[in-house]
Formats: sequence, C-alpha cells, structure tokens
Amino acid sequence: MGAAGRPMARRRDTGYIFMNLRLHLWLGLLTLLALYLTYSPPPPPPFSFTDVDTLAQRVSQSPYVAPATNRVPLVIRNLNYDQARDIRWRDNFTIWRREGLPFQLRFFHLGNTVHDPVEIRRVDGKGAHSIRFSSSYFDYGKNTNFLDPAKIGNIGYAGFRVHFPLNRMDVLDEALVFQGASYFRALAKGQQYGLSARGIAINTLEGEDFPRFSIFWVVEPKRDAKKLQAFALLEGRDVTGAYEFTLRPGDETSMEVRARLYFRNDVARLGLAPLTSMYWYGEGDPKPPNANFRPEVHDSDGLLMQTGKGEWLWRPLIAEPFIQDYAFKDNNPKGFGLIQRDRDFERYQDLEARYHLRPSVYIEPRGDWGEGHVELIQLVTKDEYMDNVVAFWKPAQKITAGTTLDISYIMTWYTENQHRPATARVKQTLLDAPDDQGDTRIFVDFAGLSLPNGVTEPTVDIQARPDTLGEVKVMRNDFDKTWRVSMVVKKRGKDQPPNELRCRLIVNGQPATETWTYTLHR
Repeated sequence: MGAAGRPMARRRDTGYIFMNLRLHLWLGLLTLLALYLTYSPPPPPPFSFTDVDTLAQRVSQSPYVAPATNRVPLVIRNLNYDQARDIRWRDNFTIWRREGLPFQLRFFHLGNTVHDPVEIRRVDGKGAHSIRFSSSYFDYGKNTNFLDPAKIGNIGYAGFRVHFPLNRMDVLDEALVFQGASYFRALAKGQQYGLSARGIAINTLEGEDFPRFSIFWVVEPKRDAKKLQAFALLEGRDVTGAYEFTLRPGDETSMEVRARLYFRNDVARLGLAPLTSMYWYGEGDPKPPNANFRPEVHDSDGLLMQTGKGEWLWRPLIAEPFIQDYAFKDNNPKGFGLIQRDRDFERYQDLEARYHLRPSVYIEPRGDWGEGHVELIQLVTKDEYMDNVVAFWKPAQKITAGTTLDISYIMTWYTENQHRPATARVKQTLLDAPDDQGDTRIFVDFAGLSLPNGVTEPTVDIQARPDTLGEVKVMRNDFDKTWRVSMVVKKRGKDQPPNELRCRLIVNGQPATETWTYTLHR
C-alpha cells in the first residue's frame, strides 16, 4: 500500500502547485487590469511659444507656398461689400459661450476683399484642437437667393473676433479683431474702431509684401480671466514668424506682443510694430473741394514719440498733394504711436463715424531695439475710406536672407493718458495762407503748462533752416488756458529743401513741453 500511495501523493502535490500558479497568474492579471483601468497618462505639456517657433523655423526652410484661394468657391470670392456684410455669425455657436467664460470667440466668413482662409485652433489642457468651418455657423441672409450654404464645403475662416464685457458686465463687446493678412485692431472702454495694427510691414512703398497670419492658437481662458493669450504663425514671401499675443482689455486695453522672425529674402525696408490709420484733413489744412460740413476727418491726427533720451516729440499730420515720408532717427526709443488727440465732438460734427472716439495706439519697446528710426508715411487720399497713414520702427540693422530677429513690445489702445506725454502738450497747429511775399505764419498752441512762482511767461526755443524765421511771439490765451507760439516762416527758395521746424517752450532753462516738429513745404 505504501508503494502504491507514493505516486498518488506526488500527483496531489503537483495539482496543488498548479492551482497556486493559476491563482497567482489570475491575481497578477487582475492587478494589471486594475492598473490599466486606473492609470491616467500625464497631461501633454502646455502649448507654448516654442511650439509655434519650431513650426515657423521649419516652414522658413521650405519654399514659400501662397494660400490656396482656389478652394474657395467663386461665388464666395465674388461677394461684394454689402453681400459679405449680410453673412452673420450665429451667436449660439460662439466659442466658450456655454461655459460662460469672460472671453468668447466668433468668426468671420470669407468674401469681398478677404479671400485667404486661416486655420483657428482652440488650446486647452488636452492640447490644440482645430475649429472646423461649418456653413451652419452662419446666417447667409439674402445671399441664399444665389448660393447654397450646404455646398460651400470646408473653406476656412477669414479671421476671428474676441468678445469681452468691456463696457458693461452684462454685455460682451468686441474687444479685438484679427482679419486679413496680419491686420488686427482692438478697443478700450467707450471707443469706436479706428486705426489698425499689423504683425509686420515689408518693403512699404517698394513692391510691398503682405505676410499673413495663417494659423491661430487661442488659449481657453479661466473663468475669472482678465487676459487672453493667443499665438499665430506668420507666413509670407520674404519672412515667416512665430507670434504671441496677450490681451488685457479695460479702460486702456493693452497687448503684449512677442515675435521671432525668420527671413527668407533680403528686406530693404522692414517695419516693426506697424500702425495703419486714416487722415483726410484737420484743423491745419484747407478743406478739400469735395469735403462736406465736417471741420475735420481723421482716425489719427499726429505721431507721438519719446526718444531713447526721454524727449517727447509731436508731429501733427498734414494733408499734402504728394506722398510724405519722414524718418525720426533714434537709439532704443522709449515709445511711439499714432494718436487721436482732438477729443471734442465739435471738431468733427460726425454723429455716425464718431471720430472723437477713435483709439490712440502707443508702442512701448521691450528689450534692446538698437539704432534705427520711426518712419511716418502719408499717402494722398481724396476721401476718408483709404488708410493712408503708416508708422513703424525701421531698424538700422541690415536684413538679409537667413536673418533671425526677435522683437517684443507692449501696445496700448487708449483715449486719454496724462503720461503720454508726461509734460505740457501741443493742442493744435494752425497755418495762415501765404502772404504777398509767400511767407507763412504758423500758430502752435501748448496746453497743460504750469508756471512756477516768479515766472510770468515761458521762453520759446525754435529751430529752423538759417535765415528763414521772421517774427516770433509767445502769447497767453486766457480763454482756454493755453500758450500760443506765433512764428513767421519765410518762403522756400526754388532750390531749397523743405524747412524742418522744431518748437518747444522753456521754463527756468528746462524744456516744459513736448517738442513740436513740422515740415513746411511752402
């Protein structure tokens, strides 16, 4: 019996061990399953400027490819101004509306003058997600008489606008728009749209190229956010670039701009932080023959600049029958901008355009901008429908193919700011018609000047071409508490260049006002 029992015992031991192995195997599998079911992969790294920069650098190393406008149906490309305006966004599709976030996005439809589609991506904690175009997002109005929205296809968007409770907490107003090439514009509280900004200006007046923002990434804001972050890829024949924008709307709306630019070709005239505006005529100009009752018509009336040494310059815009191109040389400027200084409705008398509510925009460089100049260009215009004023910073650095350039600055849209300039300022510039000898009397009014005890009036510092100044007077205007400088400038000789004038008021040997600058072509 013993001999017969031993094999039986071994079979029991083997079965026991086998059962234990199966049990451990099942327990291991269950553990792995539990780990798999409960495992949460780490979130992707936050989307950043580096992602756009990597893409921009890669794109710059390939030949430029123009946007594929042929994918946009001809019926859309042929829409006129009124037809394009009749296509309206449906509010119930507004991005971040359901979430009740303070910043919300709406999109523009292609048509009229905007034919290049852009891609828009929404960025959240899970990554970047493309917002696909759908005709169902839009109301096509009377355009459905000749087009079928269902047959349009995925043509992309023309741009987007950012809404924010700018003026009232219960109303989302437009605060920022990106649409067309690299154009964008913003608003501060209580303003009407006026001048625009661009990402870059390439060879203005010299076979200009208009690079465009081809992709946008807009970061989902927090529920209590006061700022909105967005990125953009710039593509053009001569340059590609990565951009970062941080918008802070309010009484003054600021935007931080950061860019890295990769140049494909040589660029003769590079414009950084460019601004574009409209000036038809103002207080110092004769009225055009086709003008109506309005005393002035313009989105901006002057260029304000603070030099690297701290001097404030004011250049009033003037209407001339030829292209004007002026350069204000400097090293590391503290700031510049196109300003709408006249804020009195009586100056404009326009109940619809409301030019007195148009924004001023001021650029404050960050970092080392080096040597260069602020360039101011004015084209000739016969009406108010042409943006004919451009201002930008042109670096002295030679821009050649292969150049990489980093740029950073803060833009501010505002109505009034007592610190721009932080001194007494020019209120207006007036000119008499030339007298019998062809001489011109110019009046410059300075506002905000306070005199210390013991000083009865300021002295005047005027610079002009030698032997061209006649009578100069300084007078107190008690009606509006300003000081008026009156100067006679002699007629320009036949072979002489235009007269470059500068004027400021001096108190106790120190400048007490900004410096008025003017180019007299008479």
